[in-house]
Amino acid sequence: MSPMSRDWDQNTVDRHINFLPSQQSKNIFHDTHYPIDRVYANYIRSPVRYDEFLTQENILESITSSKLTNDNRLFIIEGASGCGKTQLCTWLSHQLGRELESGQVDSYIALHHSQRDHSEDFFDILTEYVEIDNQVINIVELDSEKAAKALVANIRVFGDNLREFSEAEVQSLTESRQERVDLQDILANNLREYQAKYENDVDTHLELVSRDEYQLLTTEAFNNDPDWSRLDHLRSAIKEHLTGILGVESVSEKLASISEAYVEKGYRPVILCDDLPTLGVLQEQFLNYAIQPQKGHYDIVVGWSPSWYNHHVGPHTDGYYAYIKKQSRRVSSSINGRAAVFFHRRNGSALQQEVHA
Repeated sequence: MSPMSRDWDQNTVDRHINFLPSQQSKNIFHDTHYPIDRVYANYIRSPVRYDEFLTQENILESITSSKLTNDNRLFIIEGASGCGKTQLCTWLSHQLGRELESGQVDSYIALHHSQRDHSEDFFDILTEYVEIDNQVINIVELDSEKAAKALVANIRVFGDNLREFSEAEVQSLTESRQERVDLQDILANNLREYQAKYENDVDTHLELVSRDEYQLLTTEAFNNDPDWSRLDHLRSAIKEHLTGILGVESVSEKLASISEAYVEKGYRPVILCDDLPTLGVLQEQFLNYAIQPQKGHYDIVVGWSPSWYNHHVGPHTDGYYAYIKKQSRRVSSSINGRAAVFFHRRNGSALQQEVHA
């Protein structure tokens, strides 16, 4: 048996094994990272010609083929939980902005929102290297009752962003009902539940209105079965108003201004988001921004699971994400390729990960 090059005591094991890739130091990550070298290229747009299979280095080359002021370019990584999306994004983040052999630093800068980050961290991460006022309120600081009351009031007054509902339906949806289900109580309860999980560092998805709650609400409001195609539109309108309460009036305008700030400093920003749902209330507006090339100067790498895609953007999707899907077809020039990643073990078995790059 060959001697081990490292003394694997308990502290060393804990440092190397008990952290997500994005939480490890750069040195420990490289000690434990298994190279991703089997990427089946269905399609990838790049000035470099590749063989049928790509490596993680080839993906990096494709990302860094952009110029400073090129329009937004979108790379989508799809894979089940545990397949390696975070590994790939973390590896990419360590490669970007590195010192080159010439002594210069490359002009790409990684802005990595990992699966352990909360939506409230997003703009702090994006503005780490530029001086932009970023006074976003942490969602746990909100009074859930007052926030729910404000959300309902905004929806009643600004119901024009809920065109799928008539004015009378909006008023009925937001009506206060003593001793019965109403939207304000639903929002307050779900905000409190999210805040409690957030404070205890429990992974959670912010669902302001569940399917069961929507069914009860529409039964009370309309006395009929729910139209499920309108649920995502309601959720999106609520999240848009919530981002305003949190201090972000326009996600698109804020992202555009951050992009310009980096370009002025001579850097091409690369947003790396392991898992889109971790953006919480920002995810729809961020995705809507990402698929519009002329809105900024980012390379954007976004991860999601096949189940999330099928539920929100798949061929049978109704509601808000159906709009996203329709828009993404029209701006396909912003999507820079499609590939499938294979992680091969020594025994020849493989775990497949779909990547839309």
